[in-house]
Amino acid sequence: SPPMPDVACVSGDYRAKLGESPLWDPSTNSLVFVDIQTSEVCRLDVASAAVSTRQLPHGASCVVKSAKGGYLVATGVDDTRTGGRMVRVDFARDEGDGFGDVVGDVFDAAGELAGHVTNDGAVDPMGRVWIGTKMPRPRPAYVMDAESGAFARDEANVPTAALYCLEAAWKYGVNGLKAVGVSQKIDEVGSVTISNGIAWSPDHKTLYYVDTPTKCVKAFAFDVQTGLLSDERIFTVVGGGCDGVGAPD
Repeated sequence: SPPMPDVACVSGDYRAKLGESPLWDPSTNSLVFVDIQTSEVCRLDVASAAVSTRQLPHGASCVVKSAKGGYLVATGVDDTRTGGRMVRVDFARDEGDGFGDVVGDVFDAAGELAGHVTNDGAVDPMGRVWIGTKMPRPRPAYVMDAESGAFARDEANVPTAALYCLEAAWKYGVNGLKAVGVSQKIDEVGSVTISNGIAWSPDHKTLYYVDTPTKCVKAFAFDVQTGLLSDERIFTVVGGGCDGVGAPD
């Protein structure tokens, strides 16, 4: 078997409470991530181990690089931190100077989506932003057959989170960034409990996706020009560690 890679702490004395969504930014030689518990966007300068932070008032669940400069962060819409929208964060700016500008809404936490939050996100090769959501109190979406050990969807307990796609239609106008993009739910993915693991194959023809409690990594044929998904399949099932309770993230 191949040797295990060396692991080193590169953040000096800094410790996040719940670090998520690591993003390497080669333009600044830094690692950008969010601390979900503190509602902060963090940037680690690898050369100096210095960490800069910017706090958002309505939560921070994931961060992606913006082609316009800076970063786009998925956050809630109010003090409850529920619902979903994308805001702009630029470490070169402070609040009141373009910091935290809303650039697009993902979903409204109303009706059956009450209490839902954004969870994971990624940008596809054409610049579309994909955002997955999480239920407030995830219910078991799948039940295990006692004899076969196989998992099947519990039709009496269908989850209500989802995967959304925001078209790359944001542009600059005379008054700054214009939110002209449209968010749409991706029906091909179906009902979701905890959205995670959005990624693409090197040739951009496959989208990988995780609904964590299912313990499955799914794969979809991906049309890079249109963003359409098809031909759903199970890429792998994660049994999870020595105690058998692990799940993909």
